[in-house]
Amino acid sequence: MRRLLLLLPLLVVFAPTYAGDAPGALAHWPEAARTKQLALEGILQVVPNADRLRAWHDLFCAEAHPAGTPGDTNTIEKMVKAFRDMGLETYRDDMWVYLPHFESAQVAVEVGDQVFPLSLRERPLPEDPHVAESVPAAFNAYSASGQARGEVVYANYGTREDFKRLEALGISCKGKVVIARYGKNYRGFKAKFAEAAGAAGLLMYTDPADSGWGRGLPYPEGGFANESYIQRGSIKTLAYPGDPLTPGAPATKDAERLDPATVALPKIPVQPIGWAAAAKILERMDGASVPAKWQGGLPFRYRLTSRVMKVRLAVQQPRRIMRTSNVIGMIRGAKFPDQKVVIGCHLDAWTFGAGDPHAGSIVLYEMARSFADAARAGQRPDRTIVFANWGAEEFGIIGSTEWCESHHDDLLANGIAYVNLDMAAMGKNFRSAAAPLLKDAIQDAAAAVAHGEGSVLDDWTARGKGKPGFGNLGGGSDHVGFYLHLGIPSCSLGGGGSQGVSYHSAYDTVTWYRKVVGEDYAAAKMVAQVGNVLVARLANAPLLPFHPARYAVDMRAHLAALAKGKGGEALAKATTDLSARLDSFEKDARAVRSALEKAVADGTCTGESLAGANAVLLGLERAWLLPKGLPGRPWYRNAFATTDPYSGYAAWMLPLFHHAVEGDANQTMEMAAAVYSHLLKGLEQKLQLLKAAATAGN
Repeated sequence: MRRLLLLLPLLVVFAPTYAGDAPGALAHWPEAARTKQLALEGILQVVPNADRLRAWHDLFCAEAHPAGTPGDTNTIEKMVKAFRDMGLETYRDDMWVYLPHFESAQVAVEVGDQVFPLSLRERPLPEDPHVAESVPAAFNAYSASGQARGEVVYANYGTREDFKRLEALGISCKGKVVIARYGKNYRGFKAKFAEAAGAAGLLMYTDPADSGWGRGLPYPEGGFANESYIQRGSIKTLAYPGDPLTPGAPATKDAERLDPATVALPKIPVQPIGWAAAAKILERMDGASVPAKWQGGLPFRYRLTSRVMKVRLAVQQPRRIMRTSNVIGMIRGAKFPDQKVVIGCHLDAWTFGAGDPHAGSIVLYEMARSFADAARAGQRPDRTIVFANWGAEEFGIIGSTEWCESHHDDLLANGIAYVNLDMAAMGKNFRSAAAPLLKDAIQDAAAAVAHGEGSVLDDWTARGKGKPGFGNLGGGSDHVGFYLHLGIPSCSLGGGGSQGVSYHSAYDTVTWYRKVVGEDYAAAKMVAQVGNVLVARLANAPLLPFHPARYAVDMRAHLAALAKGKGGEALAKATTDLSARLDSFEKDARAVRSALEKAVADGTCTGESLAGANAVLLGLERAWLLPKGLPGRPWYRNAFATTDPYSGYAAWMLPLFHHAVEGDANQTMEMAAAVYSHLLKGLEQKLQLLKAAATAGN
């Protein structure tokens, strides 16, 4: 009966879904097998529904749950039960990691003998019962414990360039309390640069021009940051993600650990505040006026320094080993159980987490329910699908990194792809950042899902002025271990466009979400449907749906972007041969791919030839891994993409060229070009192996 009920909606749902050539999207299947796959995709598209998405949201956002707290433990237990109730093979993956524990913080303004304490919490709102009930204290994880007192220096966004500008203006931060606004870079680098400049402490705030009434009505009237909104967040900036004391190795209970005194965690107290509190500091500053571009949205002129005012800052945030967990649910593959497609979203949140992360968790659980229903109806995937909730992501991408490190060899051999869903459903405008190999597969999946009068791809393409607007994967979320360390093709799926900001604040509640993103959960349903189609194809395609020609397309674009910046002339000279070879690589890759698809479609590429082709395709992303890693950051090994070491969130594409531009003594432009030439040669050799597989049956 269940199977019959699942199949009934296909006639009404599947028919309008594919506006174009439906079989063309399934070129990785023999022609005779495509109808079965399309039927499965139709089933998977009708499972996600608003009522279940809403119920998941209420379940996961019932209490604040930073990693290592009782709320974290409760959330983990809920998620374990949810996967088990679906019938997934489920386990709790415990880890023991070095986390800070917030105890107290105080900030006060001193003017002569007068002292004005500042609020470090958001104001409760009668309109939002979660906030009225509980407002967790705001803190920056891994701040040093201690006190700071001094005059104030305003550092704009606290970027590397901003601190250089202060130095050029003759303004010293030594012994001062720096105040900087959020934006432009990862908050940890603001702290790192402030400490390097000699600051005694750092305050960070959200400026109304960036996320408040400068963009729209504040919450609760609208969705943007109000005067007491505070962005929490980690400030860890090590040369590796994960547990600070076990780099490169899993953080087990008895793991060998570094001495914390030897680890470059922050050594100054750091505290986030709202703009109402920041205004009580900034309005009293009496030094020189800021450069024009440094002016924020508060109704007075910003100043660079203070002379008659001081700020007092005290933080107590001891660090210790704490237990937290990943939650893993699996559906074993029927044909290739060792091969794994991993879908993940972190589970910890600074407060209630309705947006970050659980706008993604609700999508993850509806996708898991979709595949679990199909499996119970006898339609297990060919490859294993792993559904993962990662612990302690907010403290520095810890849970997923530890899982990648503990499953290092298995994932290198069998990791097909990683799909990240962090904050996935924040609006109805579909978006994705992806490794080149996955971009065509994501476009095809987006074409399979109805959206308005067309498809998700149609809408995405229209917003991209004729082509889908893919982003680049840098830092900031759980793809890092899979893509940048292990060379597993990765992507993020999501939707945006809603008018509001609740990021890392006490207002990140289901009340805020339903007011700003929507009561109908249409965004989450859309992302779940696209995700279901993409994962079904990655898990079932006889020929892996990877497209190596995309490497050439993207490399040309990245080289062109680099050529517009510092060192562009030297780059163009060093890459003349490389650029010419990209044209021939793209042409050959498209021809080989077409031949492979034809051979699979007509049944001449099967058995050992097909397995050999898949092995080569699986090795394409791994071919970018550098055995010794990137200069100064050996944990990061992918020479195609990495995090920007000065901003944290942004991507450095073709990072060896970036290192050369930055003047790295171990990486000249010529050396970088030679490495990429060698890597391209390896890819060219793999194309020849794929060509042989395509013609083996002729």
